[in-house]
Amino acid sequence: MARRISEKSFVAKAAGTVVAAVSLIALTASPASAQESNHTVFEQEIIITDDYEILEVGEGKDVESVEEYVRQAMREDGINTDGLGTFTPMAIGYGYLSNGTLRVDAIDCRVASVDYFKNYGNTITARFGVRQSGESDQWSSYMNVPPGGRAGATFRIRSYFTYGGPPISGLMQVTGSSTTYTTERVSCM
Repeated sequence: MARRISEKSFVAKAAGTVVAAVSLIALTASPASAQESNHTVFEQEIIITDDYEILEVGEGKDVESVEEYVRQAMREDGINTDGLGTFTPMAIGYGYLSNGTLRVDAIDCRVASVDYFKNYGNTITARFGVRQSGESDQWSSYMNVPPGGRAGATFRIRSYFTYGGPPISGLMQVTGSSTTYTTERVSCM
């Protein structure tokens, strides 16, 4: 499920674990003495498959839900899924390495934060980055992300731009894959 949030004078904080394509963000008011800040946030739940393909989860995306992806992977391998009823991806863990939410947060047109909140699957090794129009990509070093863990990096936006300036995208690369996952672009607010 993808979600765009633009809130003036609010700080976005991650809230808990995402379950079957539902992303939650808790917004906490900034202290009155804090300088006003603007955030533009984009979140996308993803699955990293056993063969390192990155799929977006949600209505109209690559797969409708993690559960549906697992059922489909089982059927493709000749496993009968009739009568399985409802199950959780954590209980099955079939056909994928990781499930979680990738988030990019543009803050005051100066800083971008890219974070991955991992729900299920094996520990993965990934690096995170940011892409800004007219600039070369910036990358973190590789880091391990265990189940239930979080990893990410914060980047200075290289050329300061004004309200509504060039958009940025969050980036993620997983060891073992030659693919770079790129989020939708978010504009500076």
